[in-house]
Amino acid sequence: MRVVSYIPDPLGTNLTMPTPEQIPTWRALSALALVSQLGLVVAAPIVGGVIAGKYLDTWLGGSGLILVGMILFGVASGVYGAYRILVKEITWKR
Repeated sequence: MRVVSYIPDPLGTNLTMPTPEQIPTWRALSALALVSQLGLVVAAPIVGGVIAGKYLDTWLGGSGLILVGMILFGVASGVYGAYRILVKEITWKR
């Protein structure tokens, strides 16, 4: 006999829990979501650093030093953001 438990939904619909056959798919989708989130969290600050650095370098008439500094700041911000997500994910799984 298969028992189905329900998750309450604020809209009043009942969503079923995944069956044992669906769990590998859920794990794969969860891993894909985590990798996508990490990619965006790392890439967005780097792209923002390139855009802001190029703009500030042009505006201030620099020789590219501001651009390099902003790229390094973007990389550091991206790595820190990825670290925070991974720590949260690891502590949540325990």
